[in-house]
Amino acid sequence: MTDPGEIAIDWKQAHAELIRIGKAKSGLDWEEGRWLLVAVRTAVHRRLGLGTFAEYAERMLGHGPRTTEEKLRVVEVLERLSELSQALQSGAHIGRPCASSRVLRCPRRKRPGSPPLRTRPRASSNSW
Repeated sequence: MTDPGEIAIDWKQAHAELIRIGKAKSGLDWEEGRWLLVAVRTAVHRRLGLGTFAEYAERMLGHGPRTTEEKLRVVEVLERLSELSQALQSGAHIGRPCASSRVLRCPRRKRPGSPPLRTRPRASSNSW
């Protein structure tokens, strides 16, 4: 049987390492988004002879069109929300309940033919 003291150290270390990794990943996501926005605004895909930015993102980064669109949407919102941007860049939101999903709740533009956006949680759900 494992000593209870070792279990306490193991879970604390696991938690600390996951928080450290989450902060590093958040910073990289922020940096990638910022450079994606620069790349799309400077039409890097055209300079490399590719037809669309989605094609560039898929070939160079392995991102599908929806992933690329979502990353660009988030970074454009973050331009307007500098405080949240700074928190994501530094990873300060990691380890706080629900904070990491706030960017995903930013309003999306409704497109013709798309399903209605949810404005309230489902009755069977405790979260958005």
